[in-house]
Amino acid sequence: MKTHCRGRGFTLVELLVVIGIIAVLIAILFSVISKVRDQANQVRCMANLRAIGQAMACYTDTYKHYPGGWINTYYGNGPCAIWPTRLRGVVRGSQKVFYCPARDERFEWRTDAVPGSKAVAPAAFAGYGYKLGEPLLLGGDTPDSGTPFSYGYNVYGASGLGPVNRRAAPPRGLGGLVIESYEAEVRVSRVRAPAEMIAVADASGSAAFDFILSPTADDAQYRRSPGNVHRGGANVLFCDGHVQWYLQRDLVLGRWPPLPTDDAVRCMWNRDRQP
Repeated sequence: MKTHCRGRGFTLVELLVVIGIIAVLIAILFSVISKVRDQANQVRCMANLRAIGQAMACYTDTYKHYPGGWINTYYGNGPCAIWPTRLRGVVRGSQKVFYCPARDERFEWRTDAVPGSKAVAPAAFAGYGYKLGEPLLLGGDTPDSGTPFSYGYNVYGASGLGPVNRRAAPPRGLGGLVIESYEAEVRVSRVRAPAEMIAVADASGSAAFDFILSPTADDAQYRRSPGNVHRGGANVLFCDGHVQWYLQRDLVLGRWPPLPTDDAVRCMWNRDRQP
């Protein structure tokens, strides 16, 4: 008499356990992949900033001044950035180094103008590095009212901020509105310690004044402060060309006026290394 042995199948509980284990492994794998991607984006961003630093070194070697922050535009469009357009000419017109890969596509530097828009460069802006008819890199007072841009420039330092007269307390950054003498382009020799002076960093990404950096944390919910796009912090380019990562909280001042404990932070922002 022949007997037939039947293999034991999975019970429902065992099947659910296996599915649960697979789900946990997939979650762990996705987490690892996400961290690897974030790390890769941070490394690529740091490479961008080093390239910007090299462009700035070439620019300052040629002109003996830092490029300045912005100029006012026509048609009532407000201020527009010039430090990226001036440095772009040094890197042979490349705009890729001005885009942080951790940002979405809105932050890519566009060269195609929006039909009918008046926010485009006139011929008079050629001296600031703009190409005729290209979109201006605009600033705005509220989120999403300006041009989304990955990196901001240290225009004021930690001086001249808050409810003060900038003529009475001149900014100590790298230069703001270039047509006004108290915010004009800064001579290279006026930066006392280039290795300790912030030049460019990841912006907040609010699409307000992304191309400008401010160290004050109470600046309308960090709209102009360094961002937190990389592990809660920002990559920072210093005037000597080296790049370093900082937590956002280690780059901003708590309130206006700053606390005495913020002296070390203010020194990183000010070209004279004084709080």
